[in-house]
Amino acid sequence: MRKYAIFAVLLISAQAFAECGKDSTWTKYVKGEFFTTTTTVVNSDFSSAQSVVNEFVRQFNNDFGKLFTWTFKDIGKQKEAEKDAFYLDIKSSEFDKMTGVTTFTADILVSGTRRFKDVIISCKITQIGNNKTHSSVFVDIFYSNMLLKKAYGTIFVEKCNNREIKISVSVSVRFGWFFNIFITKKVYKDVIEWRLTKIAQNFKEEVEKNSK
Repeated sequence: MRKYAIFAVLLISAQAFAECGKDSTWTKYVKGEFFTTTTTVVNSDFSSAQSVVNEFVRQFNNDFGKLFTWTFKDIGKQKEAEKDAFYLDIKSSEFDKMTGVTTFTADILVSGTRRFKDVIISCKITQIGNNKTHSSVFVDIFYSNMLLKKAYGTIFVEKCNNREIKISVSVSVRFGWFFNIFITKKVYKDVIEWRLTKIAQNFKEEVEKNSK
């Protein structure tokens, strides 16, 4: 069943990349599940973008802390504390070369007061379709807990022309029993959507910095 979900996400992303347009972000909520795609146009050659994607995969598995210097830069706690209905504080990560699974240990801070300690989140990252015109990374979070029932996402890069590419970050999230109680569309927008948009922008900055 999951392989069809992967195909659907990639198909939606590919359709979004039929032509280069303006930056955009949209979210849909269907039967308890949030779907978000944020896209941004980058002035760059494709090979530079592909190199950044490759480095993201390498660091995700082997040097996760380094991603906070670019991919996850400036997506921490917000100045307006009331916008962070919950906040994920990642304490450690461990990559299992045999299984390809990365396991995170994190604390979850709810409304700035209640802290759930040492929540385990396991995921696997897979690179798909890495060629001269498009490159994509699929992240599957498959450990069900109080935070997440299920979640998966893609980072998709496609060449539009010789000096322009498009980057898309797409996710699907179904929250666990505890958080599903109070995650409204507004809370999701404040906590999740803006961070995904920022991640896409961070990729754009890194690609442009490394562009030939």
